[in-house]
Amino acid sequence: MSENVKQVAGDLMVSSPGKEVSKTGFRIFSQWEYWSTTTIYLPLLPAYLWLALRSRSLFFFNAANPSLEFGGMAMDSKWKMYSLVPNSYLPKMMLVEQGVSPDELVHRLRSEGFRYPLVLKPDIGLKGLGVQFLDGEEHLAGALAEYPGRLIIQEKIPHSKEAGIFYVRLPGTESGQITGIVHKSFMSICGDGLHTLGELIEANPRLQRQKQALKSMFAQRWEEVLPEGKGETLLPVGSHTRGARFEDRSGLHNSTLENTFDRICRQIPGFYYGRLDVLYDDWEGLCRGENFMIVEVNGAKSEPTHMYDPSHSLLFAWKEIVRHWKIMARISRINRELGYRDPPFWSSLRALIDNFRLERGLRKLSGLE
Repeated sequence: MSENVKQVAGDLMVSSPGKEVSKTGFRIFSQWEYWSTTTIYLPLLPAYLWLALRSRSLFFFNAANPSLEFGGMAMDSKWKMYSLVPNSYLPKMMLVEQGVSPDELVHRLRSEGFRYPLVLKPDIGLKGLGVQFLDGEEHLAGALAEYPGRLIIQEKIPHSKEAGIFYVRLPGTESGQITGIVHKSFMSICGDGLHTLGELIEANPRLQRQKQALKSMFAQRWEEVLPEGKGETLLPVGSHTRGARFEDRSGLHNSTLENTFDRICRQIPGFYYGRLDVLYDDWEGLCRGENFMIVEVNGAKSEPTHMYDPSHSLLFAWKEIVRHWKIMARISRINRELGYRDPPFWSSLRALIDNFRLERGLRKLSGLE
């Protein structure tokens, strides 16, 4: 591979790809945003245990969102959450049970008027793992065979920008508040007219972490030389795990946006703590509640993902995590005072273990392990 590859992914410019690739290991080590969830969160265990002691429950998160299984921390059904959200905020979708045949599914999609492209995602999933995009029926059978359980099929939302809005509300209060805003730049690349798609990906430290998944997705185009200046979105999934770049936009918080999302979230029964991921085209329109759709609603397992902005330090991230844990613990204590009863201890523990195993399986499915 020659020098001076002009390559853009998000806001990252890479030159001298051989040197960049050789530095990838150092960058992964030195930039905390690449670290595993366990590595980031383990030092905060004393803070979590202190909040659990104050809440008199090791699994205090269960009470954060009474309408969700385990508060939305583990093994929660996306379909159940979607069923709580007004349809006007959601794309057209259907639930597909495990074992359905491709022919049967094609018939259902045709009879119910679904239009391609479609998005497939596990009903129980996390971090954008296992999400696939289908342009036509010819790929449906292969995609079905890869999923271990129930899945959700949605029509692809036409809006081009994605944001995560973190929302909290104390039970019994009239209104909630937004505690963080993140803008998500999808994993993308820009050609230079000289190097192949594969070479450009290998030269970019962020994209190289997704190399195996991308090589599988773009196997027939791996040796294709992209024209100079041609930008291309590789994976339109707003997940840090799937290569998206997160930018902290909490400074864009305003009363119009907060009132809009307070109105939306108050329509979701038993929802007090979590992050709404939305697709939109115009920020002012989103603030007014116009021309947007909800991609997902995440409960107690929601991260304040604005912390993953590369400009933030690990100390900043730790402060944001603990700040949100404190809010979640307070919400949970109030809900218990209002009569919420925890699931059995062993059920909660089993859910966390199953969720860990599920994540491992979905990471393999997504080509990340």
